[in-house]
Amino acid sequence: MDNTRQPSLQLIEAYRALHRHRKKGFLFFCIVFGGALLFTLLAPRQYKSEGKLFVRLGRENATLDPTATLGQKPIVAVPQSRESEINSEVEILRSRALIEKVVDALGSEKIIGKDDREKAIRRLSKRLEVESAKKSSVISVSFRGPTPELSRDVVAALIDAYLDEHGRLNRTRGMHEFFAAQTRRLREKLSRGEERLRDLKDETGLASPAAQRKQMVARVGRIEDDLLKTEEMLAVEEANVDNLRRKASSLPATQVKETEGHDDDGTNRMRERFYALQLEQKRAQSQYTDEHPKMRQLHEQIAAAKKILEQEEKTLRQVTREPGRLRQEAELALLVAEPKLAALRSQSALLKGQLAAVRLQLNRLNADELRVAAAQREVDLIEEDYRKYSTNLEQARIDRQLEAQRMSNVGVVQPASFEPRPVSPRVLLNCLLGFFAAALGGLGLPLAIDHYERMMRPPQIATVGGERGEERRREPILAAFARVGSR
Repeated sequence: MDNTRQPSLQLIEAYRALHRHRKKGFLFFCIVFGGALLFTLLAPRQYKSEGKLFVRLGRENATLDPTATLGQKPIVAVPQSRESEINSEVEILRSRALIEKVVDALGSEKIIGKDDREKAIRRLSKRLEVESAKKSSVISVSFRGPTPELSRDVVAALIDAYLDEHGRLNRTRGMHEFFAAQTRRLREKLSRGEERLRDLKDETGLASPAAQRKQMVARVGRIEDDLLKTEEMLAVEEANVDNLRRKASSLPATQVKETEGHDDDGTNRMRERFYALQLEQKRAQSQYTDEHPKMRQLHEQIAAAKKILEQEEKTLRQVTREPGRLRQEAELALLVAEPKLAALRSQSALLKGQLAAVRLQLNRLNADELRVAAAQREVDLIEEDYRKYSTNLEQARIDRQLEAQRMSNVGVVQPASFEPRPVSPRVLLNCLLGFFAAALGGLGLPLAIDHYERMMRPPQIATVGGERGEERRREPILAAFARVGSR
């Protein structure tokens, strides 16, 4: 019986507390709800403007700038992760330098109503929101301001300043001027090198060193062939002249023209034999040298036959002599061969001189070719550098044009929006929250006050009559709750 009546007693006590302190609860409800309504009506209106940027893969992610690829082949940069790239762009948008540019562009008076640049920067930093969606390349930029125009202008100025800053950070300043100066310097240096090369070619006469070398080498070959043939002919003529000289010296200066006296068969046969030996000797001279055993034998036989024949002829007849025909023929042949030998010697000397001159020219050609090759190599190196700098200058010019036209890998998906309706305070939400807070407070305050009074009430001795009187007072209330429950 006591357990079933306990919840009912608690409800009765709560009802009594609410009834007893109903004015306080209602006053609290009115104050809280009225305060919420007053705050909602009097709070300054906040207007939000939002812009969105899309960061795509562009030339900023592909290669390094021309100053990093100078003098070498194009280098492919190691691309960073998309997440880190997006986070980098978010940090740039949040940077103080960018906010300062926005404040300087709009003016602190327009932002906070007075000339205080530092306070305007702090307010912008607090109310500016920059965030990126996960697994997305879109960055959202928003700002809450007292007017929709100011919010829109702040977001627009921030996006504008960011596009300039993004272009500046992804390009090297002064790059175009540097490459223009270097290209101009190399062009002048190349012109001077080409003029020196032209003067050197005019001085040496080397229009085409390879063709000239080929012609000169062919000329050397022809001269060497002619000299070789001349030397062979000279050797033959020298041998022929020596042979004729020996033959002329060996032949008798005179010969028998006529004889007087009787004839002798033996002497005649000996004379025939002597002539036969001479003929054989003449034939052998064209085949053998004087040191050959056969030639020696013929010489000895001829000398012996000549001696015997001379002795016999002295005893037999009187001989009349005349110049020897064979010796005359030999001397005549020698007179013909000696000029030919002299001509061959002159020709040999001339060819040797020509060969020496051509070889000297070839040596001079080699030296001149080295000088021309060194000058040409210098010109080629300068030209190669000039081409590299010209290419980089063109890249720098393209970068300058892209920067001037704000062409980059960042695109504006949504420009700064203009929203005429305030985003705060939210009237309906504030009213609902204020109502529920006031209602809960209005119900809880009487219970709290009643509990506090009981705790602060001094202890009293309960009497039986008092308890019964209290029970009698509670019976109508319990009966009312019972009827409500039965229904």
